[in-house]
Parts: sequence; C-alpha cells; structure tokens
Amino acid sequence: MKQAERATYISLTSDFVSDYFNLIKADELLKIQNKLIETQTAIVDKTKDKYKIGLCSINELLAEEKMLTTMKEERNTHLKTQETLINSLRVYLGDSGDNVARNDYENINLLKGIPTEYSSEIIENRPDYLQEEDNIKRIGFDVRVAKREFLPKFVIYGQIGLNAYHLDTLFNSASQFFNAGILPSIDLFSGGRKLALLRYRKLEYEEALNTYRKTILECIKEINSGLAEYKTASENYEESLNRLKMQNEIYDLMKDKHTIGASSDLDVLYAEEAYMLVKKEEVSNKINSLIASIGLYKAVGGIDLYKINENL
Repeated sequence: MKQAERATYISLTSDFVSDYFNLIKADELLKIQNKLIETQTAIVDKTKDKYKIGLCSINELLAEEKMLTTMKEERNTHLKTQETLINSLRVYLGDSGDNVARNDYENINLLKGIPTEYSSEIIENRPDYLQEEDNIKRIGFDVRVAKREFLPKFVIYGQIGLNAYHLDTLFNSASQFFNAGILPSIDLFSGGRKLALLRYRKLEYEEALNTYRKTILECIKEINSGLAEYKTASENYEESLNRLKMQNEIYDLMKDKHTIGASSDLDVLYAEEAYMLVKKEEVSNKINSLIASIGLYKAVGGIDLYKINENL
C-alpha cells in the first residue's frame, strides 16, 4: 500500500509538471503565432499591391491568402490547447479561478549534466519493483537469492530497441532458483490434502516468479525508453538552436540588404516569417526536452536525477 501511494504521488507530480510546462509552451507558441499572422497579413497586403500593378499572378496572391487562413487555424488550435491545459491544472490545484499563475518561456532553464548511463540496479527505486519484492517475501522467497538470480547487472544507456541488452538471456534457470531461493513454509508429509496444498503453493511460487521477472523486464524497458527519449529530445533541441541561429543570421542579412536597397519589403517579411517558424520548433524542442527529463524522473522511481547513480 505504501508503494502504491508512492507510485500515485510520482505519477501525479509528473503529470502536473508536464501539463504546467506544456502550458508555457502553448503560451509561447500562441505569442509567436500572433506575430506570424501579423507578418503574413503584411505579406498579403503587399502582394495585393503587386497584383494590382501587374507584378504577380492571381495564383501567387491566392497562395499567400491561403497561408494566412492556415495560420489563423493553427492559432485556434493553440488557443484550444492553452484552455485545455489551464482547465487540467485547475483540477490539480482545486482552483476555480479564471487563470493559472505561470512563468514566462524565456525564464525556463533546462536541466544540464544529468547522467545518461545507469546501472540496472536503478529499478530497485521503483514502486512497482518494490511491490513485487514485498510479494515474494510474503509467500516465502528469499529476496537476496531472487535478486542474485533474476536482477541482472548491466548498464542501461538508452539504446533504441531492447534487443541490444540480450534480455532473452538475462534470467538463469528457474529450477535452480526454486532449489535455493524458497524458504520452507510447509512440511512434505504424505497425504492427499498436503500434496494438494503443495501443488497449490508450487503454482503460487511460479506465478510470483513469473510476475517478478516480468516486472524486472518492464522496469528496464521503461527506464531505457525514458533515457532514449531524453537523449533524443536533448539532441533535437541542440539542433534546433543551431538552426535558429543560422536563420537569425539570414534575417539580419536580409535587413541589411534592405537598408542599402538590395532587397524589398517582401523579402524582409519572408525572412522574418522563416525565422519565426524556426523559433516555434526551438520552443517545442526545448519544452519537449524538459518534459522528457520529467518522464525520466518518473521512470527511475522519482529520485533526484543528478544523484541517480549514487549508492548503486
């Protein structure tokens, strides 16, 4: 019951924080989307002027107007996401107010220096593993033997695909475990009732054994998946930062060209729009990286990510 309570707490806090940062992302994306609509509206107006004097075709004008309607539709989606997340957080907080206090996107910092390789023994922090450990204690297994036989020792490094760990060879022979790991709890005198009880206990032991092994595999799978997702999200964010930097340089160059008369107002608007589209990707990747670290925190059993390899 204690582990079930702890699992609920970890899940609640992780889900709450994920919704909170997703709300900050929705705020920022909505802000950028409004700027995009302003820029695209200016593009449409200037394209209309070009069309009136015969410098562009009707197809070009219609394409720009279509882009404007698409951007407005996307803004509606961001507004819906924002409202949904606000309502979700109100439920968590038990708050019936009109809004939820939150930070600005620019004040959000990512976690740096989180270890990215973990001993498989990290699963011993997880509530589901501890529940199964308590269960095998209850029915008479020697937990020390269970760990030795079925809790493999290797490094989890966020590999895509669990086949990399050769999980089919993780467990030793079950018969050896039955001989060494069960604490005697009934005598073995002959008699129909006691033989039937023995068969029942044997099946109970086998069920507990299979559940224990299954839990170990699920724990390893979730931690590995969480670590792989965190690594991927972090790499994507770094790539989006580089892309944003390059796009900003292009935008600055276009403004410089406009200053000396080498580019038009439309060229500057297109460059500004391209920059904001890349900025949206950077915002999404940054928050996704942060949420991936929250998922990793949940996967390892709600422990401090910076101390994840201590005492293992």
